[in-house]
Amino acid sequence: MRYTVPLFAAILLSPSVTYAQSDDENPTFFRKKASEWMDILRKDKSVRERRKALLALRFCGPQSRNIFESVTQAMLNDKEAIVRVQAAQVLNRLGTRARERSDKLPITLALKGLITAIEKDKDTEVRAAAAIALGRLGSLREDQRDDEINAELKKAVPVLAKALTDETPTTRAAVAETLGRLGEMSKPAIKDLNAALKASSDPKMVNARLFILYAIRRVGKPESLEAVNPLLETLKEKDLKPEVIRNIAETLGRMGEGASSASTALAPLMNHSDVDVKRTAAEALDRIGRGAKKVLPQLITVVKSTTQDRLV
Repeated sequence: MRYTVPLFAAILLSPSVTYAQSDDENPTFFRKKASEWMDILRKDKSVRERRKALLALRFCGPQSRNIFESVTQAMLNDKEAIVRVQAAQVLNRLGTRARERSDKLPITLALKGLITAIEKDKDTEVRAAAAIALGRLGSLREDQRDDEINAELKKAVPVLAKALTDETPTTRAAVAETLGRLGEMSKPAIKDLNAALKASSDPKMVNARLFILYAIRRVGKPESLEAVNPLLETLKEKDLKPEVIRNIAETLGRMGEGASSASTALAPLMNHSDVDVKRTAAEALDRIGRGAKKVLPQLITVVKSTTQDRLV
């Protein structure tokens, strides 16, 4: 079950709402100061009230470190998974807004908390939400990141690599997507990505596999070249969905001449029943360039065959 954050429409539409004020580190939302909402988040026994507090802090923040601390602690320590999921989502929003400010508030505390949640939380939805939030914050523009943020993101890579073995499709997909968003930072995880690609053959893991392929592409060369053989092995599997085949072809094509050994496996895809697979295979062979010369006779045969079929 995927948890969702309710809108609390009655609160948001109420005329008594006072939205966050930029000139105050303890802003007001719905007649309560941020400090009061933080107390509710820490102490109230009602799940609904704690979730309401998170929503309020989402609008109040990120004026102060205290708000980050309160939401991070809720994500790590609240007894209810639905609250921890929402806290991870709120950290994503607060972190993004913090770095959009002219004074660029620090978000390392949030990053550390998200990494801990991915590694240690027992609930798969919390782990997935934390991974998604970390990926979004890892996608901040270069001018919004600093050395401390980059250092924390690099620390996250081995944790994410280990989490690729998660048995839940949504969590494995979220982790792989985050590794992809981190781009070249994820180079040390290439062997784990290759292993996860092989281990994700179950049909329920299709989305996870697509994100794993995305991450391999984003890692870049030369490390991504280590994936050539695992990709070719995957291509041999029976009943592969067209979107998986297409993504494998695209991933091999991104490797250029370094994937020349894949040419003989890509050429037959030019005759695939799915038009997008054909197109992607052709583009991949074009990117491989000179390395695809050995399959030129085969390609000519495929083109002639396709032309004759159209004439008939």
